[in-house]
Amino acid sequence: AYTVQVAAGANAAVLVALLRDAGLSGDAACVLERPDARQGWSALVGVHAERAAAERALAALPAKLRANAPWVRRLATVQAALRAVAAASLTSGTAH
Repeated sequence: AYTVQVAAGANAAVLVALLRDAGLSGDAACVLERPDARQGWSALVGVHAERAAAERALAALPAKLRANAPWVRRLATVQAALRAVAAASLTSGTAH
């Protein structure tokens, strides 16, 4: 499965507003992939079974989002990052 990452940043609220302003809030999410990184949040749009479908979705994004140089990502890489964050928070005793 694939998704389209449209932006990354340090502030989830800014990314949520970007998605909402583009009319994508219903099929989008902001996820904390790297809590210790300067731009640890990722804004993702859609889930697609095939890479070609994700590429078509990327091409159909509003120009404002295409200007951010979005890219197609394997959903497995997002899931792996989220698992790593969860594991780190369990071992450190803090929730992210």
